[in-house]
Amino acid sequence: MGERHALVFGAAGYVGRSLVLELGRAGARVSVATRGQESYERLARWLAARGHDEAPAGVRADFAAPSLLADGSWDDVTEIYNCAGAYRFGMTAEQARRANVDSVRAIVAFAARLPRLRRLVHVSGYRVGGQDPGAWSEERRRAAYAALGAYEASKAEADAVLQAEADELGVPWSIVNPSSVIGEAGQYLGLAASVAEIWRGRLAALPGSGRTFVPVVEAGHLARFMALLPEDPGAARRAYWVLDERTPALPDLLTLVA
Repeated sequence: MGERHALVFGAAGYVGRSLVLELGRAGARVSVATRGQESYERLARWLAARGHDEAPAGVRADFAAPSLLADGSWDDVTEIYNCAGAYRFGMTAEQARRANVDSVRAIVAFAARLPRLRRLVHVSGYRVGGQDPGAWSEERRRAAYAALGAYEASKAEADAVLQAEADELGVPWSIVNPSSVIGEAGQYLGLAASVAEIWRGRLAALPGSGRTFVPVVEAGHLARFMALLPEDPGAARRAYWVLDERTPALPDLLTLVA
């Protein structure tokens, strides 16, 4: 299908860096969009430590700028991966929407200008994916952000916005809804926080019950799956939930880890 040129947003993050490594192994030319030089250098060191000595081309992404990317010609980009966004709790609704919804709008608009683009692959989440496409009303937005919290609601809204705006602009998309991503250390939120408490001997009680299901997926497996999507015409306009169905119930999982 010709030479692949992949552009990865959020490349220095937990999922993004594994994806860049996998795309390099698959023979794709990779460019990475990061928020600054420090993020890029951290990614380059991480890749070099895993045998990927040739650092990918880097560019600064500014989601508030009309051009989105600082410089360069992108007409030969064949696939875009959006791993960008803010994954943290305690954000205001405005902060979460700016990081996770407005960034999606900017990337879709950028993707629509690329003549060779085969696919925009967007990372959503297994609890927020599958939204009906379309803009949210103010009433629905208030209700969702109040019920789910800013982070989770912003990811659900972004899922709907991506589908609607990509379809309107003719951008072929695939959405990946991963469960809790496990792998190398570096991110200590969610399930990892409980594992860290076990390691430190501070987990006072097992959370959840036999019905509490927190599935996992390994970062490398997720990256390999994502890298295949632009090569499959049948994956266009489809969403995929990527998780291990055999993950034990949460108390049993933490007991196994302990």
